[in-house]
Amino acid sequence: MKLGTLVRGGVLALVSLGMIGLMDASSSQHTSIIGKGTETLTSAESYATPASSDSPSGVVGPGGVNPYGFDRCSHTKLSTMQQLKPNFGWIGIYIGGGDAGCPDAFPTESWIDTVISAGWYVEPIWVGPQSTCSRYGPEKISVDSYNNYQTAYSQGQNSAHHAYTALLNDGFSVADGGVPIVDDIESLTSNSLACDAAEEAFVRGWDATLPRQLPAVYGSSGGSYLANLTGSPAPAFIWGANYNTNNPDPSDLPPIPSQDWDNNQRIKQYSPTCSGAGITFDCDYEDAPLY
Repeated sequence: MKLGTLVRGGVLALVSLGMIGLMDASSSQHTSIIGKGTETLTSAESYATPASSDSPSGVVGPGGVNPYGFDRCSHTKLSTMQQLKPNFGWIGIYIGGGDAGCPDAFPTESWIDTVISAGWYVEPIWVGPQSTCSRYGPEKISVDSYNNYQTAYSQGQNSAHHAYTALLNDGFSVADGGVPIVDDIESLTSNSLACDAAEEAFVRGWDATLPRQLPAVYGSSGGSYLANLTGSPAPAFIWGANYNTNNPDPSDLPPIPSQDWDNNQRIKQYSPTCSGAGITFDCDYEDAPLY
C-alpha cells in the first residue's frame, strides 16, 4: 500500500486512501498549529537534539486531503483563500531567505494559524543562495572546490539554520520534528561541473543540518539538476517544476528517474499560468509531506 505523509502540530501521520494511521493516539482531524515556542539554536548540532477554477473541485487525495495546491510570489488575502478552498487543499508559502524576491508574500503567524484552522495545509519555502550558474539572486553558492566544496556545504548549513529560525518564529512545531521545509533553487542558465558539485554540496549541508525535520528542494526538474541530488543525505522529497502539457502527475518529472523519490516524495508544479478568485498563481500537485 502506498503511503503519503502529512504533518500537523508535530504529529507524523501515515496516510492512504480511506485510511489514516497515526504514530500516536492524537486525532487525525485538522487542528491549528501549536503556538510559537521558546526553543533557540546556537549551532548546527542543535538541530539533532529534541528540545480557480484551474483545479477540479471535489478531488480527494491520500488522507482526504485535496492534492491540488498553489503558490505565488505575493500575499494572498484570507478572503481569497476562502474563495479558492473548494478547488485546492494546500498552499506553498515563502517564509524568507536572502534571495527571496517577494518579501510581501511572507505570511504572519496569525495568517498561518487562520488558514490551517480553515482546513488548509501549507508547504514552507525558503529561498537561499542560488547557483553561480544561475541569473537569479544576489547570494550565490560558492564554487570554491577546496575540501570537496566545503564552503558550499557550510552555506547549506547556514541556510538551514536560518530557515529553522524562521519556522520557529512563524509558529511551526519544529521542536516536535517532522516539519517540511523546501529550499528553492531556481533553474540554471548555464552549467559547469563546478556549479553542479557546489549545488550538491550545498544541498547535503542543508539536509544534514535538519535531520529531525523534512528538508526538501524545489527547482526545475531539469534546469535545477534535481536528478543529481541523490547523494547522502538526499532531500526528504523534491518539488519539481515541469510544464509538459500541464500534466499534474508528480511521477512525471523528466529527466528525474522514476525510481528516485518514488515513495510519496514528489510535488509537481505543473503550470505557471493558473488563475482564480481574481489572482494568478502556479498550480501544483502533491504526493509528499505537507504541514
